[in-house]
Amino acid sequence: MDDMTIKETAAEWKVSDRRVLQYYNMIRIIGAEKIGNTWLIPKGTEKSADRRYKDNVSKTTKQKEGAIQ
Repeated sequence: MDDMTIKETAAEWKVSDRRVLQYYNMIRIIGAEKIGNTWLIPKGTEKSADRRYKDNVSKTTKQKEGAIQ
């Protein structure tokens, strides 16, 4: 199977189920889709950087925002 559920993703990233949904709502999980009542997230998707801390913002996150050209 190429996808993980919210619970599987939360366990892998060591965050709550709700936090994984928040990442999706903030458009930080690309490729996630909802089938019926189940969210499926592609395997191998990396957890997005925690923007509350300046050191955790990755170069790719900055590129997406247009900060680095």
